[in-house]
Amino acid sequence: MTNVSYQINISPFDIEMTRHLLEHQVNFFKDQVAEVLITYNLSEELLSDPGYKEKHERTMKLIDSLTDDKVRYITVDYSEKMINEVFDYFYKNLKNRPLFDCKGTPIYAFIYGFYQCKYDLVFHIDGDMFFAGTSKVWMKEAVELLESDPKLLTVSPHPGPPHPDGILLEQRYSKTDKPYVFEFDHMGTRVCLFDRRDLHQKLFYQLPTLKNIVYAKVFKKPMMDLMERIISKYMRMNGLKRIDFLGSDGGVYTLHPLYRSQEFFDNIPRIIEDMQNNNIAEEQRGRYNMYTFIDWTEAKENFMQAKSLKRKLLGIK
Repeated sequence: MTNVSYQINISPFDIEMTRHLLEHQVNFFKDQVAEVLITYNLSEELLSDPGYKEKHERTMKLIDSLTDDKVRYITVDYSEKMINEVFDYFYKNLKNRPLFDCKGTPIYAFIYGFYQCKYDLVFHIDGDMFFAGTSKVWMKEAVELLESDPKLLTVSPHPGPPHPDGILLEQRYSKTDKPYVFEFDHMGTRVCLFDRRDLHQKLFYQLPTLKNIVYAKVFKKPMMDLMERIISKYMRMNGLKRIDFLGSDGGVYTLHPLYRSQEFFDNIPRIIEDMQNNNIAEEQRGRYNMYTFIDWTEAKENFMQAKSLKRKLLGIK
């Protein structure tokens, strides 16, 4: 066990996924860390809506079923005092403190979880991450790697099931002289191990890309760039890097689902089982995003229709 806070973000909106995935996430790493912190992003003003309230009640029942002593949960504190305290820790001289970025993704809830961890070493994951592998020492190896190089800002598990040729597909990276160890000059915020002290007053205001400025204006979102772009710029400005690696004893890898559908939600237990049993299609190996396991046709069509509608609203042909 290492002195790492394993921090997981969830919200009531995600209950159809969380009901199957949260226990998998908690159990996968809980024996390798000192605490598991579930950060629950609850919107109090939405509780008057029966549908949202029902999702909240189901989520709370799920959280209460996790009885391990290492597991605790917190609800995001949106008081002005706490908002200022959290932003003051991570940002320097930030006057405007938006709770969301230009795409409507939570900023404050994201860094609030980091701030509330018991330990400075934080292993953060988003609530939609899948894990597989047999290593019981991945976290120990990750901490040793992180602490061995002052230019290393974050460490993450191998992105996708390992490819037999030791490569990654559809990703921009640099190979190292070690098998299944990859170097990046940019941040991935869905899953990352880092020392929060390395981000103390290091974040800053940054305008979004031109496309996202238009998006923010149309959909009335804050003019704040995405967190991963801000941290990535900080990394490049200071010559910092990220390492994704498999590790020993069978290693650990992640998968991330791009799409959502009821079929996907219902098949999460089977997908986890397939991953654990190494029942992986060849076209999935080396890929970080989940392409196989189920038929994504309907989910992709719904995604593309929503994307097309947004493009029309933005005036993009």
